[in-house]
Amino acid sequence: MTDNHLLDLANRVVQSALAAGASDAECSISEGDEFTANVRMRELESLKEASSSAAGLRILIGKHTGSSYTSDLTPEGIDLMVRSAIELAAVTSEDPHAGLPEPS
Repeated sequence: MTDNHLLDLANRVVQSALAAGASDAECSISEGDEFTANVRMRELESLKEASSSAAGLRILIGKHTGSSYTSDLTPEGIDLMVRSAIELAAVTSEDPHAGLPEPS
């Protein structure tokens, strides 16, 4: 995915969380590639190539915090991640120190 696509996705996740009732939200997106070559007795034994993408969400409803994580970046997967974070915040204890960092 391009950097702009990832930024757009993170913005959509935050907007979805705010629309679902969060007072504050932050999203982190990770993407990576892995390549592994195993050699045994000077012979190539196996090759492995993998890529991954995932999103994490932390939300606040007042001073109640909820978080969720998914590797399913489809609209359905994002919706489930947002709902899970909202549901978790609804059952957590209030934390008087909870909050997002200042943008600066």
